[in-house]
Amino acid sequence: MSTTTSSRSRRLIGAGVLALAAVLPATIAFARPPPSDDPPIPPEPTEPPTTEPAPEPEPMPTPTPPPPTVPREVRSFSVATDSVVAHVTIQYNGTPPSLIVYWGDNTVTELTPPPADQVVLRHDYAAPADGTKFSRVVTATVRGETDSRLVTITPRYRITQHEASFANEDDCDPWYEDTSEWDITQTVDVSPGSPPKAWYQERLIDHLNFFEPLQGSEVVADREAGSLLAIYYQVSESDPAYDDDAGSRSFYITPDGFVGTEHLNLHFNQNGTCEARIEADVEIQLIVPLSWVPGTF
Repeated sequence: MSTTTSSRSRRLIGAGVLALAAVLPATIAFARPPPSDDPPIPPEPTEPPTTEPAPEPEPMPTPTPPPPTVPREVRSFSVATDSVVAHVTIQYNGTPPSLIVYWGDNTVTELTPPPADQVVLRHDYAAPADGTKFSRVVTATVRGETDSRLVTITPRYRITQHEASFANEDDCDPWYEDTSEWDITQTVDVSPGSPPKAWYQERLIDHLNFFEPLQGSEVVADREAGSLLAIYYQVSESDPAYDDDAGSRSFYITPDGFVGTEHLNLHFNQNGTCEARIEADVEIQLIVPLSWVPGTF
């Protein structure tokens, strides 16, 4: 009986396996989608990329030519100054009907007509009360065209120390001498290295306060306002054994707008026992050049 049971069990198991095997393929086959009767659609062919030529650049617009150059009426305009005098040189086209120059000091020069092509005009400015430099705007007008220049006017002054005279106010020597001997020197800073001038005067004892000229002592120098001119004098009474120094004095001149003549009076008194004096007139003039330029008005 055991044998029979075992054989049957094997058969049943085997039959179950066969039955399962028969069902599974059908189930799997049934789960797949049924084959389609339509043929597959082939993919659309891809067109090769096309290379288009680059667009041609648009032509550049033709530039508009500049308007024709209109020649200037005033071709050149310059101003030169010397002390208080100004010279204006103006070049222009042809002969304009008129030319006007405004000098910047409420004065005007007008030529109707001016000479052809060029003119040179002169103008004298008045120096200010303090004599210092100043600025002005000079303007020229030709056929409605205007040109201007800013200029600086620097007044110059001529300083003249006229010939000086010397006098001793005591003898500087003992009573037993007959004369006193004087050495006078002058130094001026007119130019670097200018040598001093020297004079020797011999005076009789008790011949006092008698002025005699120092020949060649005149000094002439040009200076701007504020510029210094210095004149130095030294006086001594010379003896073989001992020179009695009367001292030195300086005269300083700085132009400040004054024009005229002053009197120079220098007193030498080094120690109260030897005295002398130098006098001279000093004149200060404003320099106004008298130069003439052909064609100047």
